[in-house]
Amino acid sequence: EEEKVGAAAPKPKRDPATLKNTNDLLKACNQDFKMQPKQVYAELNISGPKEIADPAEAYQRIAAVRG
Repeated sequence: EEEKVGAAAPKPKRDPATLKNTNDLLKACNQDFKMQPKQVYAELNISGPKEIADPAEAYQRIAAVRG
């Protein structure tokens, strides 16, 4: 009965600082928002993974819209 921390709380927010690369970003978006890579790029208005300079910032932008 000690595990009441997340009982009524919504799913804990992912810490964007833990996203170190594009692969981490895509995995997080898939797990948290059920997004495929093409959807991630479209949401960020970019053409592909090479345009993602800061995965943490990119995740925050997506979470602001999808979260």
